[in-house]
Amino acid sequence: MPLTAAPWWYFSRGTVESDRDDPGVYEMGNASDSVVYIGSSDALRRRLKEHLSESGTCIRKNTVRYRIEYTKDYQARERQLYDQHVKIHGEPPQCKTASPSAGFSLRLDQSKQCPSVWRERGRGGREQCEQGEEERDRR
Repeated sequence: MPLTAAPWWYFSRGTVESDRDDPGVYEMGNASDSVVYIGSSDALRRRLKEHLSESGTCIRKNTVRYRIEYTKDYQARERQLYDQHVKIHGEPPQCKTASPSAGFSLRLDQSKQCPSVWRERGRGGREQCEQGEEERDRR
């Protein structure tokens, strides 16, 4: 079920401050109420405030509204919302072109010549799962 039943809120620091800092999903919308981003976090208020602090990003340039849904299964719900959006619109949201991860992220360390793979752990923690082939070969 999409978040269409949830009301749109004006994307401002004052409005975001009234949200709970609980796990959940959110959709960012433009002036036409089109979804431009779908995200999730274990602490929604904190994450939304991070988006407010960004400058020059696709989200900051296009978002004027947002809506939220609190859920402990936020990562699976984000994937569900993303997949529904692509199925309905034929493309990802404007500011989120990559599919939500299944708990993994790819990080490129500029000081190394290969990427490292990280596993997300609850409450924003990370642990390194494996290193790129080049780095393993150097050992």
